[in-house]
Amino acid sequence: LLYLKVVDDLARVKIHRLPTDTPADLMARFNDDELYDPGVKIHPELEPLCKHFMELYIADRFGCDDAAEMRAGQMKQLSEQIHTIVRTKHHDN
Repeated sequence: LLYLKVVDDLARVKIHRLPTDTPADLMARFNDDELYDPGVKIHPELEPLCKHFMELYIADRFGCDDAAEMRAGQMKQLSEQIHTIVRTKHHDN
């Protein structure tokens, strides 16, 4: 659910996930010159937050350790930060 929320938030700043995209593919969109829209300013903290979120997501989804509960809390916090950043007017400046 948090992953889909982050995907929706990224779509607000024109970073769209394709149906076949992996989390790494989605992160590559930050640096995709073909998709670059000069009219959309992306908050400087958004990419590192998303990268950290995706690393936790991958570890949580595909990992097999005892840290799932800790990662869930971190992912929730990062998701909330991403959500706040995307919805601020900073990216519209």
